Order: sequence, then C-alpha cells, then structure tokens
Amino acid sequence: MFAYYTLNGNVSKVHARSLWSRARRRPRQPFTRLQVGGHRLECAAHEPQQESIAIVQSTWSQAVQQRERLGQVFYDRLFALYPELQPMFRSDPALQRIRLVDMVDAGVKLLNSRRDLEQALRDLGKRHVKYGTQEEQYPIVGENLLHALESILGSKHFSEDMRKAWLDVYAYWSSVMLEGAREAQ
Repeated sequence: MFAYYTLNGNVSKVHARSLWSRARRRPRQPFTRLQVGGHRLECAAHEPQQESIAIVQSTWSQAVQQRERLGQVFYDRLFALYPELQPMFRSDPALQRIRLVDMVDAGVKLLNSRRDLEQALRDLGKRHVKYGTQEEQYPIVGENLLHALESILGSKHFSEDMRKAWLDVYAYWSSVMLEGAREAQ
C-alpha cells in the first residue's frame, strides 16, 4: 500500500507500513490536510519513514534545549491566531507549556517503539475528547508546532526536508490520536 502526498502540488508516493490499525484490523482514517506556512500536506495515515524519524529526532534534540521558549512561541501564536481556543486551556499557562513540550518530547522518544507510542497517542486522543478538542483543531496544533520549531531553530536552519519530516511525523501522531478520540466517543 502507498500513501500519496501532495506538497504544494507535487505528488509523490511513500510506502505505508501501517495503513491498517492493529487494534481492529480496519483502515485508519486518513489525515487529509495540514496547512503550515503556505505548505499544504495531504496524506493518508501511515507510519513515518525512518529518514523522517531521524530528522525529527535530530531537530528535536536542538529545539528542546529551549523548551520554555518553544512552549511560549507555540501558545502565543496559537492564541493570537485562534483566540477562541483559549478557554479550552484552564490550567496554569506555564504548566500547559511544560505539558506540551513534554508530550512532544515523549512522542519523539517513542518513535522507534511503535507499540508504546501508539498506545500513548490513543490514550492522549481519548483525554483530548474530554477537553473538548475537535478533529479540525489537530491541523492547527501542527501548524503552530512547526512555526514554533522554525522560530526556535531559525528559518535559515529549518530546511524543507525538516518541514516535510515533521509533517510526516505529525500526520502519523494525529491519525493515531484521532483513533483514540473516536474510540472514546
């Protein structure tokens, strides 16, 4: 099976190893759109390529060194562009920033342990149903995460390959979280 990507109109095929959910042996719902800084990614849910994993782990090891700033940039932009989302975040803003960075950190560290990662992501998706998170908000989070990473690493250093790798991984994370969210509904 193959996942088809469209990145700014350029189509390529990527082998998908995990289009089928292990839990129910049914096709995963496609994560179909993610708009990030003028780039639109459409893809079917799949496990990220090893190259994407390596790039994400490498860039994350640099970005996480500025974890406080990363969380601040993420939420500042999120609430500036989507002020209607602010009431969903009831906890202390500093704690929320820590939780975000810790969540991404865990996701990056578990990329080489699919079973543990998918269970953690499904559980996270279930929890986010309780917070009132809607499916259409997942791309918003991805957009702001990539913006925060680019801001931390610098636009000159945040290459197109890095952007594609993070989009690949985030699409996978989102699709698994959405599986958990659907199970909770």
